[in-house]
Amino acid sequence: MAKSKVMFKAALAFRLGEGWHMSADELNEKLSKFQFQPCTSQQETSKGFTQPRGLPHEPLVHAVGGQYLITVQEQKRLLPGAVVKDALAERVREVTDQQGHAPGRKQMKELKEAVRMELLPKAFLSNSTTRVWLNPTDGWLVIEASVGAKSDHVLELLGKALDEFPVRRWSTELAPGAAMTDWLSAGEAPLNFTIDRDCELKSPAEEKAAVRYVRHSLDGQDVRDHLRQGKRPTRLALTYKDRVSFELTERQELKKLVVLDIGDDVGQDADNAEDMFNAEFALMTGEYTNLLYAITEALGGEQKD
Repeated sequence: MAKSKVMFKAALAFRLGEGWHMSADELNEKLSKFQFQPCTSQQETSKGFTQPRGLPHEPLVHAVGGQYLITVQEQKRLLPGAVVKDALAERVREVTDQQGHAPGRKQMKELKEAVRMELLPKAFLSNSTTRVWLNPTDGWLVIEASVGAKSDHVLELLGKALDEFPVRRWSTELAPGAAMTDWLSAGEAPLNFTIDRDCELKSPAEEKAAVRYVRHSLDGQDVRDHLRQGKRPTRLALTYKDRVSFELTERQELKKLVVLDIGDDVGQDADNAEDMFNAEFALMTGEYTNLLYAITEALGGEQKD
């Protein structure tokens, strides 16, 4: 199969509030009020929802079998600090010559802001997109991102667009770091999983000593020795039912996601690009939903409120 344009390569999972549901049309109507608009000449950043398949005039919600795909686009004007610094220095020299003395603190602040405003229209534009999968039936929201500003921006934008949007981080009774330590110590993965050959172990001590294994057997004595010395797994490569390979991190992120053995028959009956897209999206949502539930079970079940 050709490289998929649908499959998420990373997943940061959240739980939707119990009973939350919205039709694709309702969701599309609410998101349309926050549709992406390019930066104006004096705007440093802009973000909003855009068509998941990148085709104009399509809905902002791509729905397949009750699963929703939405996309957040962010545009930034790249204005390097060194450029601003050089332009400001030139402006300060001009002002100093004109008024006979160097500008004070307040005037410097005003000059810097003026320089930034003059340079902004000339700044390069950078675009990035973040995909979001909503599974209302099973109560999952999954962002193709890691913990950080990008996922925070997505949740903030969704919160503005939707009147009521109860969502919380996916949390389990066992912390991933503790569970991964047990699996490596025992040399045995939980039911339906296998331990693969990539791992990072890190010491919690101040020096943060780390050991990284890449395409290396993890059932050796050296790994257990590192665990006895106090190092803990920060990420571990696993495979679920020979269907999905991924890395689980200590922050409960899923990275390097790959659906295995898809074969060339996925979407082979598709008459067009949209049918292929839908077939791949249906495959991804099915496999990843099963994976999320399996990891939850392996980590002791969902944490009670």
